[in-house]
Amino acid sequence: MTANAPVFINPDRIFGRHIAVLGNTGSGKSCSVAGLIRWTLEEARNELPKEKKLNSRFIVLDPNGEYCGTFEGLANVRRFQVIFNDNPDSDTTISQLKVPSWMWNSYEWSSIAQASGKTQRPLLRKTLREIRYGGRLDENDSLITPRRFIISILVTLRNFERQGINAIANWPGKNNLGETFQSSKDSLASFLDKIDGEPKDKIKAIMASIDSVLTKRPKSGNNYPAFNLTDIQEVVSAIEASQSVFGELISYQGPDEDSPVFFTNEDFLSHIERLSQENNAQQFMDFFMMRVRSILTDSRIASVIETKTKEEITLEAWLNQYIGSNEDDGSISIIDLSLLPSEILFVIVSVLSRIIFEAHQRYRRKTGKILPTTLVVEEAHNFIKRYDGDTDEITANRLCSQSFEKIAKEGRKFGLGLLISSQRPSELSQTVLSQCNTFLLHRLVNDKDQEMVKKLVPDNLGSILNELPILPTKKAILLGWAAPIPVIVEMNTLEEKDRPKSKDPEFWDVWTKKEERDIDWKSISDEWQKEDNI
Repeated sequence: MTANAPVFINPDRIFGRHIAVLGNTGSGKSCSVAGLIRWTLEEARNELPKEKKLNSRFIVLDPNGEYCGTFEGLANVRRFQVIFNDNPDSDTTISQLKVPSWMWNSYEWSSIAQASGKTQRPLLRKTLREIRYGGRLDENDSLITPRRFIISILVTLRNFERQGINAIANWPGKNNLGETFQSSKDSLASFLDKIDGEPKDKIKAIMASIDSVLTKRPKSGNNYPAFNLTDIQEVVSAIEASQSVFGELISYQGPDEDSPVFFTNEDFLSHIERLSQENNAQQFMDFFMMRVRSILTDSRIASVIETKTKEEITLEAWLNQYIGSNEDDGSISIIDLSLLPSEILFVIVSVLSRIIFEAHQRYRRKTGKILPTTLVVEEAHNFIKRYDGDTDEITANRLCSQSFEKIAKEGRKFGLGLLISSQRPSELSQTVLSQCNTFLLHRLVNDKDQEMVKKLVPDNLGSILNELPILPTKKAILLGWAAPIPVIVEMNTLEEKDRPKSKDPEFWDVWTKKEERDIDWKSISDEWQKEDNI
């Protein structure tokens, strides 16, 4: 500090090239984060022309529920959290957190299901490709289920065709093809009672073509004879003839396995089960299916990831709610992760950060301009961890870190800045820390954390960093792109109502009854055990 002189910083330098707010618990980090946002928006509103709206966007990932009431009256504030039951007395300003499973890409699905690379991941990707394509159709269309199945048969036969004559004339290829024909015929028969007219006739025609091939190549014992390419073409021709009823049967055009296209969890489960049967892979998919079912049927998780219809929340509506819309007078989205089940915490944060980043990428590609937005990550050491780069294992923790690493390396080009707050910089991904151009350093006592910070700044600043372990609360060292000359600053004091809920506990005042604390474990236990829902 220099004679208590006020310190002003350029918002473009603070938010445009990522900033890290680091310090031990209780050193004032959360108040500094809240203050940076509040003071910046208050100054922006002072410079705003009359009758104009703010065009700012902040998205706060809040793992401890600290920021619930921090920004009231500052902008359009939206709050999202996990809501387990519809309580009429609950806060109507809080919305149910929704990160639908159809927004997840194949890697995120693999991580949460712990899919193995040899059998499970290929089947998972195939399922996602086909189910996303089917999800584009009218969900009330009675032909959607047979259409999806016919597409699946066509894709499977095309794959056999590409393998060539040797593959289907010898074992095990000939047996696999024979079993595919037989199971396809049996499954097609299940549709005959559900549809009428021309669609029924087309399915019968496909079944007849399969019958014709199997009659020419009858099974002997447990084995089928050699097939040839004309056998496949006979069935493919019958399938292609059904396009006049079912529409053009194209599987691999349009959405791929990673496109955020709607599907229901029920459709996903039934489709992957059928593909497992067709590929004789049930024994390799048992644990996978058990894991996926347990996740998708968990009521705590379903409230966040399940959508029954396309209209429940579209991708456009999600982007308007979580990033911001033209109607907003400045947008602050607070995503409370405190009640999110631990099984899906990392994958949800991974999806959130990836979708937000890709949305900004596509915005620039579409408009030629950037959309300045700041993604705030509290307790960043929980989500942006170091990981072992030598393994190919796909874990949710790793995907989460990689998503933020991509934002740190490329987000600036698309207007997406990071504001990360952490009490353990030594546990943070070095890729993310190295991309932060500005640091606001509160008290750091741990030797490893101090060493990590010193590695990120020039050697000639070592003397000022010696103050780190003894900095009082509210004092911080500002250095980097926003402050070419490092300076020790004292952060302005926020009003009580504008502070995050992270102040030190007042043990003595409660113990000595200067502050009252009523104890009502019944209401807490009832909510915890969901007694109201029984």
